[in-house]
Amino acid sequence: MSHSPQEPPSNRSPLDFDELLAVVISLLTVGLILLFGLSRRGTRFSLTEGFQTRPSAEADRADGSSGLRESNMSDQGLSDRNIEDPTAVRGAQRDRSFGLFAPQPGLRSQSDLLELDEAEANRRVLREGTAQHDSVVTRADDDITAERTPPPLPAQSNVVEREVSDPLEFSDVPAGFWAAPFIDRLSSRQIISGFTNGTFRPDQPVTRAELATQLTSAFSMPSRQQAIAFSDVPIDYWAASKIDQAVKTGFMKGYPDGEFQPQQSVPRVQVLAAIVSGLGLEAPADAREALASAFSDADSIPDWAVGQMAAALEAGLIANYPDTSLLEPNQDASRAEVAAIVDRALVYSGELESIDSPYIVTP
Repeated sequence: MSHSPQEPPSNRSPLDFDELLAVVISLLTVGLILLFGLSRRGTRFSLTEGFQTRPSAEADRADGSSGLRESNMSDQGLSDRNIEDPTAVRGAQRDRSFGLFAPQPGLRSQSDLLELDEAEANRRVLREGTAQHDSVVTRADDDITAERTPPPLPAQSNVVEREVSDPLEFSDVPAGFWAAPFIDRLSSRQIISGFTNGTFRPDQPVTRAELATQLTSAFSMPSRQQAIAFSDVPIDYWAASKIDQAVKTGFMKGYPDGEFQPQQSVPRVQVLAAIVSGLGLEAPADAREALASAFSDADSIPDWAVGQMAAALEAGLIANYPDTSLLEPNQDASRAEVAAIVDRALVYSGELESIDSPYIVTP
């Protein structure tokens, strides 16, 4: 009977608890490393080459989208201020370096950002840059607007602040003369003056140059138009500057042939029309009816002046001597009559109080 040889007794003793625990921990560590490596996107494992990063479509698309964003920024017409804005640059740097930091709550990972639709990414870049640019421009525009636009000024007054002195004494204007109160008030305010011999010549027709002088001395009005170089008003003419001012402020006009005719006498209708024009008065709707009820000679008013005469009547500018019912529009206006009309216009403008005179025509 044969017996098989017995195996030699093993010198290997069973693992104790500490050795078994060490083996388990080692296996778990290797498993975690393998799990971490295989779970990374864009990485493959080879027993010979270890972990390798393979090029991904997302990375290619990221490179392409970055170039597309830059081209779109130029194509969309973004200004250099948008591109060079420090806030925008810092934001772009944060996006490019996002993968270097641990994920934060509420923020997308780099791969998620790369998978955004390219058009949407471009729109975000444009929208953020434009918003920052617009806010800067808006503030600048507001500042510029505030500096360029002064606060509204009060409406310019037609009243001229002037010193009041004693009225001039004219040898041909007695105390009982009908226009003496008007002449005295204007002479005390340096609006009218007399002649070197101490006379006023109240019944002498007023000339266009004299009318321009009185109107511009009485009223301070803004210029409405350019001055006109009239062929019959030389630069050294005594009333040249007053004529220019009367034309620019809308009180007077020249003639179609380029002349002003400064020495021509002025009919009453033209004196009243000049003041109505300069003060910007508007004609009432019932112009003809109002004139017919106030003046017995209303039919002699030229058609072109009906509205202006009605406006003068409504404003209380008219003073007639000796008969208040006679306008006599085509008669040359005397120096005394013009003084009375200018005084009434200053009452209308608020500079003077009304004089109690029986020759003032009330509507």
